[in-house]
Amino acid sequence: MSRIGHRMQNALMRDGVRNTSSKGWLAGLRLATMLLFVLVLSFELIVQAPRASQADAQLEVEFRSVKPLPNATQVSHSVSHKTIPGCW
Repeated sequence: MSRIGHRMQNALMRDGVRNTSSKGWLAGLRLATMLLFVLVLSFELIVQAPRASQADAQLEVEFRSVKPLPNATQVSHSVSHKTIPGCW
């Protein structure tokens, strides 16, 4: 092979090695991100959802146990997860 051919071959090999290692690292990062997402979602559904339902039920019981003022009437009762009205 000529001198130019060796240089080109060396350059191609360097680029190939560099691209392969960066692609492997990027694939690992994607896999780790997806795995983290699945773990967080599973934790939310398995652990946090029952706790939230229990806390919500407890708050409803406490709300209903509060005695209204005399001559007061309850017009309506609604439950929402929005804490600041108008900021949707």
